[in-house]
Amino acid sequence: MKKITLSLLFTLSILNAYEDLGTYGETYEIKERSFIEELNERATKVDKKKIEKTIKEAARKSLMISSSIKACTQNQIRVFEPLVTVTQDVIIPYTDNLIQKKGTQYNILEQNRIQMPYHMMFIDGNDEVQIELAKIYKSQLKHQLRILLVRGDFLKLAHEPLFKDMKVARDKHESAAFKLQCVPSIYTQKNYVFEVTEYSPEELKKKKEDTNE
Repeated sequence: MKKITLSLLFTLSILNAYEDLGTYGETYEIKERSFIEELNERATKVDKKKIEKTIKEAARKSLMISSSIKACTQNQIRVFEPLVTVTQDVIIPYTDNLIQKKGTQYNILEQNRIQMPYHMMFIDGNDEVQIELAKIYKSQLKHQLRILLVRGDFLKLAHEPLFKDMKVARDKHESAAFKLQCVPSIYTQKNYVFEVTEYSPEELKKKKEDTNE
């Protein structure tokens, strides 16, 4: 106990040895900007119109559809059967019962009893002849025609009443699934195959010019 008391007295004597030397020179109040104030200042410096323009341009570019599909060179009708190739043996789980053998082909429409309630028309939106042809068919068939854009400005066409329900056909997806060979092409289901009507834009243009003469 005696040791503790001596230690405490020694500590107090050291603390008392330090004097208050006072304040020298001018003093200033320390003031830090809040994080919110900084954010507000930065926000006022942002060019909102420039950002809005950049976003709109990016969105518009994303709606410019490109494709490697060419225009049809002749008017013709062909038949397309949607066949699917089995890539591996299909066996009922926990049994040896084989449903589909690898390499087998089957008609996906027939297998699933699919009847499409509408025609499908693939077009190039950069070709005025194809746009006019699509308008004619859409006016006649209305909701029974589904227009798929292979190439062109989707946003621009979608603003027109006849194209408001238009969809996009991507080369590696929709166009590949239907083995699209050229545009414009109209797919009509007949039983479990598609009758594909292909039009040559050049022949259509020539026919229209001959009619106007």
